[in-house]
Amino acid sequence: MADRERWKNSEANLFDNKEQSSYRIDYKQHLAFKLGSSASGPVKPGGYQTIIKDIGTSSVEGVACRLIPAKMTNPTTHTLENIGKSCVSPEYDLLLWWDVTTGSGGNGTFHSKWEIYDLKLGAQPDPKLFSTADMTIIGPPQKSSPPM
Repeated sequence: MADRERWKNSEANLFDNKEQSSYRIDYKQHLAFKLGSSASGPVKPGGYQTIIKDIGTSSVEGVACRLIPAKMTNPTTHTLENIGKSCVSPEYDLLLWWDVTTGSGGNGTFHSKWEIYDLKLGAQPDPKLFSTADMTIIGPPQKSSPPM
């Protein structure tokens, strides 16, 4: 199924690069939570072109990717620590998967694996999948114009 019905009991994240806004979409309740805007400008391609050192190669559905260490700043020591690895495609400027393990604040750990699937490179997504036109938008108040 390639329509919203498939996701009716799901949530998703959406970043609108044109409007510089992030949303958390709740398809079940028909809500879109506007999380904020970016003042840094549109995300430009080429973020993975400057990989200094990879630790191997892999692929997802035939798309080659380079393995790179996933790092996170330790909140206690403020040092950068390896927490796993990610696989990125510099050719398509695309994060294809990650596999990371972090502490949960107590004695346990949190393990997260994520992977893109059903890749259709060069194809545009169905705009109805990401439309927030029929949803209630909840978020920070709009900036008002200064008085004249």
